[in-house]
Amino acid sequence: MHLRTTLPLVFLASLACLHPAAAAATTTQACNGDATFCVRKYSQVTYVTTHNSYAYQSGNVAANQRYDIVTQLNDGVRGFMLDAHYKLDTNPNGIQLCHASCSLLDSGDLLTTLQQMNQWLLVNPTEVVTIFWENFDNIPAATFNTAYLQSGIMNIVYTQPAATLDWPTLGDLVKQNKRVINFIDRGADAAVPW
Repeated sequence: MHLRTTLPLVFLASLACLHPAAAAATTTQACNGDATFCVRKYSQVTYVTTHNSYAYQSGNVAANQRYDIVTQLNDGVRGFMLDAHYKLDTNPNGIQLCHASCSLLDSGDLLTTLQQMNQWLLVNPTEVVTIFWENFDNIPAATFNTAYLQSGIMNIVYTQPAATLDWPTLGDLVKQNKRVINFIDRGADAAVPW
């Protein structure tokens, strides 16, 4: 997250002199808002994450959030918990973001949300985000894959090599432009390795 400060530049410069790492950090590109994160493995960084990230409909009793996902991204949220439901009657792609039931809170189709995230990530090329999927209706991974491809976000999705359990650094993810990490609670498929 970005921290706004009104400290005088003289004070900031003296802090940099007292702490050599701070001086080095000011000349290095930041990853998720902090240059020191660039050398840390993905698994060594804590991410601000929202539950039911899509659920921000004003006045809806099932809403968990006050702001949409793009506003959350602008505010520093880097982890998004999304609930996937099948809704073929109104969505030809099938995946809707709903809270518990689409009749209770329906925040629209997955494709639109992925397109918004992709646009934000294109403008913010040093940010890494994580999507956690709660796959309520056990939707096949291939259906998720189709939405990811259609949204354009697939170009920046990271795939963990099968031969390693070790994570890359945030700097490596930024350098490779593979800045979207995905997890799913059920329905994983080796044919969709990301």
